[in-house]
Amino acid sequence: MTCGSRSLRLVREHGGVTFRWVKGHSEDPGNDLVDALAVEAAQSQQGRSGGSLDSVAPGP
Repeated sequence: MTCGSRSLRLVREHGGVTFRWVKGHSEDPGNDLVDALAVEAAQSQQGRSGGSLDSVAPGP
């Protein structure tokens, strides 16, 4: 069941539902800054391959 069909079913069953817009983070100066920093950091990462997780897993 999709989110939309579930919402519609709930409205039909319970009635009196009000949907309201909630501001997201888009065009928020602080969020835009940390988003740009996160993208920059992610792009500068180097992939690694091989090895075993046993070397980083906690011991018994």
